[in-house]
Amino acid sequence: MRSARTVAMALVPVLATAVVAALWLTAPRMSAAPSGSSMPTLPAPGLGYAAGGPLPAYDYSVAPGVLESVRMYIPDEIMVYRMIHKPPTKADVRKIAACVGIVIPDEQYAQISETQDGHRYRVSLNDVDVEVEDDGSFHIAYRNEQPRGTESPEAPPDDVVKRVADKYLTRTGLLPEGCRFKSVSTREAVTFTPKGSKDNVTRVISKTAIYAHYRGGFEDGSVVLDVNGGRRVCAVWSSIRNVEPLANYLILSPEEAIERLGVDTPVVGPGGTIRRDRRIHKAVIDRIELVYFAGWNEPTMQPIYQISGAAPGFADRFAGRVLAVRPGYLAPPGLGHPGGG
Repeated sequence: MRSARTVAMALVPVLATAVVAALWLTAPRMSAAPSGSSMPTLPAPGLGYAAGGPLPAYDYSVAPGVLESVRMYIPDEIMVYRMIHKPPTKADVRKIAACVGIVIPDEQYAQISETQDGHRYRVSLNDVDVEVEDDGSFHIAYRNEQPRGTESPEAPPDDVVKRVADKYLTRTGLLPEGCRFKSVSTREAVTFTPKGSKDNVTRVISKTAIYAHYRGGFEDGSVVLDVNGGRRVCAVWSSIRNVEPLANYLILSPEEAIERLGVDTPVVGPGGTIRRDRRIHKAVIDRIELVYFAGWNEPTMQPIYQISGAAPGFADRFAGRVLAVRPGYLAPPGLGHPGGG
């Protein structure tokens, strides 16, 4: 049996859609940061796309109704949050382990170190791996439940995946307030040629249930569960970070964000591939979202625009990220910290 294993990894987003907040429409929009502002300077976050080389040119238009819809919930200013980084300890791991039914005996607990590298704490308990990050996010993996290629049974239907995930979260208490179910998608699939056949078949062997977490009406993280073909949870990710309010900042309008497409990061196609090989005319934007974003070990969690759409004649979609805070408040990448330092 020949097999080629492919993985459709769902991002553990720190990214998602915003909800309607019509009360934010009352203030007039300002076109620039006020001169002499005493607001703390923010470091521009790295948005995750590697730049470099010639970028493709797009002639954008916006699908009917998109701007009208997004204007209903986009505020003139929005809270930026300061990330709280604290070295995780064995007590943090013990707490999460207890949620999934694993008790660390006092004797074993006394023998493990209080902290590890300061950024994360990893420990293996029976057949479970637990990892806690310094920003409060964590990962749980059940080693004996991981999919094993073509030997794995097919993942269940989406509604069953959601029921399995709901039951797990109810039992463990790992779904915090402010979360709600978002979607189910494919996590991993295998393509192979069965013995005695000339045709390839693709089997989905795990799926992901995503529960988005909202702060002030906008998603700032998620709880993600992988469910295998045996209808059991095989991994859990939480990207909900520990933060505290910093200040409200004026942000770009959706129209201004569209003008900056390709400036903060390249516009990319499926799987994060940077498009450099062709000019696309009449690309149509059909989705604009305002979400929170924070890269690893960054000092702030800031709003960004996610803008995506399609181009006639091409099956794949394009997507881009744009920093939402007005440029006058942002220091160049690598310079400046909240408070102007």
